[in-house]
Amino acid sequence: MLIGLVAVVVLAGASFASYQAGFDRGAGGDGLFQAQGGETAPATANIALGTVEKISGQDITLKDVKRIPETPASTANQSSTVVVTVGQATVIERLVQKSVTVLNKEMAAYSETSEKLQAQGAVDIPAPPEPFTREKIALKDIQTGDTLVAFSAGDISTLSAFTTTRIEVQFIPQPVTSTAAPASAGAGAQTGESILPPPPIPSDALKP
Repeated sequence: MLIGLVAVVVLAGASFASYQAGFDRGAGGDGLFQAQGGETAPATANIALGTVEKISGQDITLKDVKRIPETPASTANQSSTVVVTVGQATVIERLVQKSVTVLNKEMAAYSETSEKLQAQGAVDIPAPPEPFTREKIALKDIQTGDTLVAFSAGDISTLSAFTTTRIEVQFIPQPVTSTAAPASAGAGAQTGESILPPPPIPSDALKP
């Protein structure tokens, strides 16, 4: 039951660079949102991923911006910076890494529940638990250098500025050490091994 868990959470020796690369692949580089095979590329992009360069009033300037999902227009009109405006209704959250103990327990419970539902012939299986918790914060809590994801209600493929509906401040996963490996986890999960949750993917990524 926990074999799948180990495959999900064991990322030994991950650095920020590899974390970011994994995030990019999952969030639009060559993974979740990119058209595969003969599929049609997305027509609109409503997410901006970048690093906070400066904050002025309600405006956040992001550098090294990646628009998600990649579209023909966004690929052709990439700009190095994007100004994101925080409105009164903007939701701002900081993603906080869960401890390996908490995540292991949640994944074990999820695996057990999923197996029961599958055995019963259920079609809709709940999504697995997120490897982070969500903390409501304010604009003043965002700092220069933070990596964040800003969501838009409309297409931002060619925009250099937009008002965001939601911001998720990302975390850099920190290695944590497990004190005991589950018996069914296999030889790869040993006591004292560095374990990280997978990098976060923007929640509701296809929704504004």
